[in-house]
Amino acid sequence: MEWVKRWNMWISTEPSLPGVWRHKDGGVVVRGHAKDPRSGRLVEIKKYLPDATANQGLAWLEGERDKVRRERRGQERSQTHFHVFAARLLERKIASGDIASAAGRTKWKHALEHILRAPWANYYTEKIRHADLAAWRDSLPALTYSRIRRVVKKHPETGKPRVERVVETKAYDSTTLNIWLGVLSTVSAAMTREHELPRDPCLGLKRFTEDVSYQPDAPNALSPERNEIGEFLAEMKLRYPQHYAMAFLGFAIGHRPSTLRPLRRKGPQPDIVFNEDSSAKIYLRRSHSERQEVMGRTKTGVPVVLDLPKEVGLILKAHIAELETEKITLKSDLLFPSRRTGGLQAKTGLSKAFEVVRQALFLPKLTPKAMRRTWKDVARSAGVEAVVRKAVTGHATDAMEVHYSTAQAGEKREALEKVVSINTARAKREAATKP
Repeated sequence: MEWVKRWNMWISTEPSLPGVWRHKDGGVVVRGHAKDPRSGRLVEIKKYLPDATANQGLAWLEGERDKVRRERRGQERSQTHFHVFAARLLERKIASGDIASAAGRTKWKHALEHILRAPWANYYTEKIRHADLAAWRDSLPALTYSRIRRVVKKHPETGKPRVERVVETKAYDSTTLNIWLGVLSTVSAAMTREHELPRDPCLGLKRFTEDVSYQPDAPNALSPERNEIGEFLAEMKLRYPQHYAMAFLGFAIGHRPSTLRPLRRKGPQPDIVFNEDSSAKIYLRRSHSERQEVMGRTKTGVPVVLDLPKEVGLILKAHIAELETEKITLKSDLLFPSRRTGGLQAKTGLSKAFEVVRQALFLPKLTPKAMRRTWKDVARSAGVEAVVRKAVTGHATDAMEVHYSTAQAGEKREALEKVVSINTARAKREAATKP
């Protein structure tokens, strides 16, 4: 008998039976392949059976092949892998306009980049189980990523400041992980419908607990009770006059910065038209999220037309007059162009201005979204009906109306006073009826 070293074992040069070789120390070595019905890939089966005969080894090999190939009777296979379905779904959503913004495409592509690294992404769609997704979900908190941060340090010899690049390793926050789970849930639901699966494997997959974005004492809104809005706008005009008109308009109409950035003051289809008395009509119908790409609808998909009062019109007219005096902005059709390029402003411009003004006034956390939240609170305190508030801001549901509103201290105090007044009156009536 001749022997050869293969698979780190000494076995016979020729198999005794298909897939079965004698081992030099006794027993047999079996090796074969079977097609995994979940992924369509060949799975290697290999084992040393020290006490088995050739026939026993062949029987064991066939049994293992059956385990790999076994499928539920009557279950049809779509022959579509999950990663193929997910990629096609994204293409369809972009083509149909369901994902219309650059930010939306970026979110989906980043999420799928991580989702499709999971081993079950190579399975056929109907072979994915809830346990596969749950195990992947539980592994997410351990994932990390690297980023380069610039740090200013003194040169060890000259003492002059220099910029050094430091590589940091960080874990993904729960908000990012929940975005991935949200995209997975959307893909899984579409997969279940289109392939008529008996159950959505993503159902019941828990999201991660996120930190509360805004605490009661820092609601990301200015208080109408403490005249914070006037102080904030005055400080903005002093420190960042180029952003003053946008901030003023944002607090006046309660719309997102992404809806204000692509507004056009002139051109074939201007979004603001002035009247003789300096009042104006404004058309909110576009949105901007990333780079120089503009989406031809608002984030909610609801176009809004508003009649601006004279006070707002005068601020915008003065702003436009200033733009017409600068060479770069003169050529731009935008109402709030970048003073450097004449194109769309970057999201960071107004955000940085808000942060500096916030610190100067010793205010809690505040971002440009405060314009929308503050408008809701001011309108509510002014007695504006909910149906009108939703019509102005473009909100379609009561849930979003509540999400962007913050009950003021005075409102809560007034509510408590009313309850206490009723309770006190009831107690007095009960005391008066006692003999």
